[in-house]
Amino acid sequence: FEGNDSNPRGFRSLDGALYFSAFEPFHGTELWRLQSNEVVRLTDINPDVGTITNVPNSAWPTELTAFNGSLYFSATSSTNPENYELWRFDTNGAVQAANLREDSGFEHSSYPTGLRLFSGALYFSADNGVNGWELWRHDGTNTTMLDLNGGGIESSSYPKFFTAFNEFLYFQAYTLDGGFELWRTDGTNAAMVTDLVQGAGSSYPEYLTAFNGALYFRGTDPLVGSELLKLSDDQITVAADINPSADSYPKNLTVFGNSLVFAATDSVHGWELWKFDGTNATMLADINPAGDSFPENFIITAGILYFTATSPDTGYELWMYDGNTVSLAVGAVPGRKDSF
Repeated sequence: FEGNDSNPRGFRSLDGALYFSAFEPFHGTELWRLQSNEVVRLTDINPDVGTITNVPNSAWPTELTAFNGSLYFSATSSTNPENYELWRFDTNGAVQAANLREDSGFEHSSYPTGLRLFSGALYFSADNGVNGWELWRHDGTNTTMLDLNGGGIESSSYPKFFTAFNEFLYFQAYTLDGGFELWRTDGTNAAMVTDLVQGAGSSYPEYLTAFNGALYFRGTDPLVGSELLKLSDDQITVAADINPSADSYPKNLTVFGNSLVFAATDSVHGWELWKFDGTNATMLADINPAGDSFPENFIITAGILYFTATSPDTGYELWMYDGNTVSLAVGAVPGRKDSF
């Protein structure tokens, strides 16, 4: 938009069109669509007075997720107070799919977060103002809650990192007695997989990734610390102890070819690019011999894994891994300056 930033974000494909949120001065940030080289605004969920203002009302659509031929997302139809709830857009327009928190008092929002498809339903975390942050399921018509940590508004389970593997949806969740551990649901019942750190301690499972017939993730093992863990046949084991003297904190787990590629630190080389082949973990390159290269923003296209990293010679630039060699993909800003 001329003279303004539209800040398009949250791109999602559905039926040959690209949906996203974007800003324009008359309607704030709303839902837009790109189709056949035509860009149109689809909604005005949180309408303004119709004139350009310094701070126009916005719906702030996020978590765009395609389900049952419709686009679901979190948005607010009010500014003061905000009421972020689950919305749906289809050929009939945009409607609120579920209003989980009663519109009374100072807080009207349930803040649906982490929308994920599994077994014909949409799962997410939300706070209805009564049970705290819990697991919810929307089947296209009805929205129901699985209360993992009973006890009222102050007893949230904070479910997140939803990942489908085999016949279950896995995620991290909290209970007072078990801490933050790995949980799963089949769509009807939910249960902790195992209390890896016994009692109220936590293993903090995250970066859940299905690979080679098992579920891998970063988690804290009581003996080795935060390392690459593996769930197979309902048993959690240490897949690789990358940093025997401390924590390696593996993150950004990405399946690439026959390997699991990720970032980790071994306390010798700093944060670098690693791979796990199902048996052994090896560092792919010491991009920054003087410290950390901080590999981030992994994306695979045309058989190449691209990521951002930094070195003393290049600054933050775009790098690539083709399955054999790690190299600089392009130096957008020559020399040591960052291209970001």
